[in-house]
Amino acid sequence: MAKRILVCAAWPYVHAVSHLGNIICMLSADVIARFYRQLGYEVEMVSGSDQHGAQMEFEAKKLGITPKELVDMNHKIVSDVILNKLKFSFTNYSFTTHPEHIKFVREFYKKVWDNGYIEVKDETLPYCDGCKRFLPDRFVVGKCPHCGNDKALGNQCDECGRILDPTDLVEPKCSECGATPIFKDTKTGYFDLPKIVPKLWEYVDTKKAEWQPRVVHFTERWFEEGLNQRPITRDLSWGIPAPFPGLEDKCIYVWAEAVLGYLSTVVMRGKFKEFWQEPIEKSYFCLGKDNIPFHTILLPAFILAHGNINVPDIIVSNEYLGFGGKQFSKTRGTGVWLNEIIDTVPSYDIWRYYLYRIYPENKDTDFSWKDFAKKVNSELVANFSNFVNRVINLLNKYYDGKVPEYEAVLADDKKLLLKIKKCKEKVGQLIKQGKIREPLDEIMLLSKAGNEYLQSKEPWKNKTNQPTLRVCAQLLKVLSVLLHPYLPEATEKLQKLLNVDNLLWENIDAVPEKVEKPVHLFDNIDVEKVKKKIEENRKKTGGKLLEEKEEKKEAEGTLFKKFDFRVAKVLEVKDHPKADKLFVMQIDLGTLGKRQIVAGIKGHYTPEELVGKQIIVIANLKPAMLRDEESNGMLLAGVEGKGKEQRIGLVIAPNSAPGDKVSLKGESQEPAHEMTINDFAKLKIATKDGKVVCCGKPLATEKEDLSAEKVSDGACIE
Repeated sequence: MAKRILVCAAWPYVHAVSHLGNIICMLSADVIARFYRQLGYEVEMVSGSDQHGAQMEFEAKKLGITPKELVDMNHKIVSDVILNKLKFSFTNYSFTTHPEHIKFVREFYKKVWDNGYIEVKDETLPYCDGCKRFLPDRFVVGKCPHCGNDKALGNQCDECGRILDPTDLVEPKCSECGATPIFKDTKTGYFDLPKIVPKLWEYVDTKKAEWQPRVVHFTERWFEEGLNQRPITRDLSWGIPAPFPGLEDKCIYVWAEAVLGYLSTVVMRGKFKEFWQEPIEKSYFCLGKDNIPFHTILLPAFILAHGNINVPDIIVSNEYLGFGGKQFSKTRGTGVWLNEIIDTVPSYDIWRYYLYRIYPENKDTDFSWKDFAKKVNSELVANFSNFVNRVINLLNKYYDGKVPEYEAVLADDKKLLLKIKKCKEKVGQLIKQGKIREPLDEIMLLSKAGNEYLQSKEPWKNKTNQPTLRVCAQLLKVLSVLLHPYLPEATEKLQKLLNVDNLLWENIDAVPEKVEKPVHLFDNIDVEKVKKKIEENRKKTGGKLLEEKEEKKEAEGTLFKKFDFRVAKVLEVKDHPKADKLFVMQIDLGTLGKRQIVAGIKGHYTPEELVGKQIIVIANLKPAMLRDEESNGMLLAGVEGKGKEQRIGLVIAPNSAPGDKVSLKGESQEPAHEMTINDFAKLKIATKDGKVVCCGKPLATEKEDLSAEKVSDGACIE
């Protein structure tokens, strides 16, 4: 098998300039690619700008420019920051309007057609007679049938989060001219996904042992819900023309052509056979968790339908990056965009370091300015850079820059050398598994151990300990190699300071002979100056200024942390003696004891269904008398619809224990003594992606994310 590694990063849409959250998958890819190059592998690392689709056309029309002008402008900005500033080591960062990509996609899907995996069906779609065109999702606006939002789009309601079809909208209108569309018949090409299911199952079974648990979960859930035929063509003018007979006026759906960019970029490099057809050691696909099924089901399905191409191996998925407890939003000024970080810090490795330190490996994480300053100044500068500076200074002071020989290897020396050995082994294992943040944690702990070792030896006081500096010099060489995938610019400078020029792992333990005069790798940053520069850059692009209080969630109206949400086990349920729609329930709150609550869920649950169920209760709600029965708490339930059509489903935590605390995932609560129902009414809690979400984050115990029974996405939690 060839000693080759293929590393692919998900392609960001360029209807707008990407924000920091959009490049998390590229951070993953760069660590893996640089690491394997250090091991002596031939590595192809590819990605590019996703330039097709209705969203590009929609945004271009709003700006009064062509889609091509829009995507080319944004691609240039994004690629410049990615390649020249953040120094991601792509061998090819391309774009989907590239002629070679278009040619490859058409030839690929023609083969899929020839193999019998495309079916043509009649379909009814909205058509604007004034604009003389079919209206894809974003070109239709109307009233959401679920929540009444009158600005819902033909693919989704941003208010309640429901996925929609243009035919679902009440009073639909063309978003461009405002006319009421008619519905016309058209022909659509469908990819016959069910036909490939047996081969797809076999593929998943052979690969899932190396996949992250969430990757396996997302993939298996798609299988459980049933794999149906999926439309692969659209009635769009902005896209790749379909190569199917009778559908030449259609375009390939953007999700079906963008994933082939991983293949076309390697074709452009002249290495398609070597990396996509011949056996290689591994391929890594780095992406956000929302993209998992596109890489574990759809891309493999396309490849299997085509034939004679390698399927993906390891899927490296990440959770989401937020900003001050909120989702990134350019209209609100929350978040940081790539074109705004230009010239904000002396080295772009500072941005790389912080993003790797908050990398959302196992849970959603937040960018915050306070944390940015802390991690850069207290870790990158005070730990790593300070250690480098002290060792180089001491070697110049006592040995004229020459690295001394050992007179004797003492117990403390052996202890640190053993830590170096264990760290190397662990970091290598973790990166091969697709871990990104955890290896960096280990490396920074090793740097901290070096600082502590140097401080304990005090060679500036005790001359007999000055040979200790040889161990420190060896550690600096090791750190230059281990940190290179994360901090390429700084580690190259460090190697020059050490007079070595080899970042390969095979030479990781080589001890430098002579060091140069000290140069600071990093200095403390003033975060207020960084923010000011970002605001200056933002003004140039017409964006809103940064929200000054993005970290003060409570000041922004978020009261969530004041509530004491707990898991409760239902012990007993009786009819309320004076109310037809109420139950009187006895619950167990673990260490908080047993209580009585009154709940208006009669008619939606029977007592038998409730007893033994583990629900979520507000434990610090002000007690109330409901029709002469005391209620000492309130359960959480999802509610959707009205009247006879109303559905109520309890928020549950079946795998937790009575009394377990509930918080926003990754955070902790700071409960007040007592809260009121009016306080709770100020919170906006809803269901999204099968979870219960507030402030853009899932509600969770230490054991599980919460979900709501019986209701769908977009249901309000009351």
